[in-house]
Amino acid sequence: MRKSDYKGIYTTDQVTGTSSLTMRQDEKRHDDGKMLYLGADYFINDKRTMTAAYLWNGTHDHDKTILNYDYRSIAPDSALQRNGESWEQRNYNQLEYNYTQLFSLAKQKWTVDLQYDWWDSNKDWALATQKIYPVSFGYPNIRTNTRDANRDLLVQSDWAQPMGKEALLELGIKTENRHVQYDFFAQQQAGDDYLIYKGLNNGLDYSERIQSGYAQLGSKVGKLSYLGGVRLEITGIRTSGRDGQYQNRKDYVRLFPTLHLDYSLSTVSTLQVHYSRRISRPSLYQLSPYMELTDLNAQNTGNPDLNPAYSNLYESGFLYRSGTLTINPSLYVQDSEAPITDYTFRNSEGTFITLPVNITREIRQGFELNVMYNPANVLQLNADLNLYHFRQSGIYRDFDFGFSGGSSSGRFSAQWKLGKALSAQGRYYYNGPSATAQSRNRATQWVDFGISKNLLADRLSFIADVTNIFDSRRYHTTTTGPGYVFSTMSRFNGARYRLSIVYKFKGNSTVREAKTGNRD
Repeated sequence: MRKSDYKGIYTTDQVTGTSSLTMRQDEKRHDDGKMLYLGADYFINDKRTMTAAYLWNGTHDHDKTILNYDYRSIAPDSALQRNGESWEQRNYNQLEYNYTQLFSLAKQKWTVDLQYDWWDSNKDWALATQKIYPVSFGYPNIRTNTRDANRDLLVQSDWAQPMGKEALLELGIKTENRHVQYDFFAQQQAGDDYLIYKGLNNGLDYSERIQSGYAQLGSKVGKLSYLGGVRLEITGIRTSGRDGQYQNRKDYVRLFPTLHLDYSLSTVSTLQVHYSRRISRPSLYQLSPYMELTDLNAQNTGNPDLNPAYSNLYESGFLYRSGTLTINPSLYVQDSEAPITDYTFRNSEGTFITLPVNITREIRQGFELNVMYNPANVLQLNADLNLYHFRQSGIYRDFDFGFSGGSSSGRFSAQWKLGKALSAQGRYYYNGPSATAQSRNRATQWVDFGISKNLLADRLSFIADVTNIFDSRRYHTTTTGPGYVFSTMSRFNGARYRLSIVYKFKGNSTVREAKTGNRD
């Protein structure tokens, strides 16, 4: 059981000629969550095992928000306030099944996995708007309802077959069927009744079928280790809207080769060269075309016409691993086709709309560094650094996305053992300034800290942690367009404190974790 309270702050500054708009949104969110996870292993014999598990996660959210708008044309000319209140109920369910069979030959194994996810979401918004300056009067109330439902079945089977002393051949097949339904309507008060608002009453059905098979072979020849393989994927996507606006049919047949080469220079150092072709599918959030109407001036929406992004990734690196120090620097080039980026425009009513779109290409070149250092048994230090430069190209709605730039990100963490049963951890995150053809983002940084205490022979654990301890995790974006400058600041949460209590009925027991969903 979980109860959470959050406070968010969002601001907007918009300049258009001699006119300007300043908006501040104060948000209070309350979430009640319950989770149940049950699982069991059945050992048929010493070579065959069956595992089954069920997860249920239900949440009830109640949010309140106040938005204040100040309009200026040299001097203040008007002010509006919008009060919003929402209620959302979500139910997520997951069934898992696994069959594993081992053989007398070492590393020979056959597995079958089934996973079925289904979830439903229902969200209502009530919005009340009034002018508070220079005169006071109320606008008709607005209410919206969003219903989402998802059904996702995955079936997978894998076979591992040793080939001689070093080689291992792996084969597998996988099929996934997903169906998602979105329904959305908005109504505006008209006397004692409510009427559909701006024609917003529609639904969308999204179906996706992915069938794939793979084969890969790994082995070692002297100082050289290799792993090479290929995956074939056949995808069919169907999208349809109730009003006929969204009617898409997409079919793909794609090959995804991969090759990893590691050459051992000594007992502590290795040269690495890797290649892989990858796919990045749009999330469900990016596909849903319906937007909440909370903000009068700016709205985010999905794009059901999005395509997956494909990329070729080339990496070369060096790995040094000793008893107390691990260093892994690497260089990489990622060449992406149809990458997804955000596009912002003003509609005919002057509202800023942001949606994800596919552009033509992005080439990214970068340097990564991973370091782990254990100067003492009671202290572990970790650092990750990523520096990159990119070049994008593409046109959408006559807007040219041609742009080149760069950025950086990093993370540093430290773990201390303060005693036999007491430990602490600190983490620092940094995302450098970045830009696209449309917008500029400031650097962001924040710090997390946690401490844990074990009692009763490690059966009882108290864990206290705080995220964003200095309330510095704020995202600043400035978008420039024809005749306007649009700046936003988003502070989703301030410092967040959490206390967890875990009791293990057996001191040496491990906690089984549910698998992540098949997709976002």
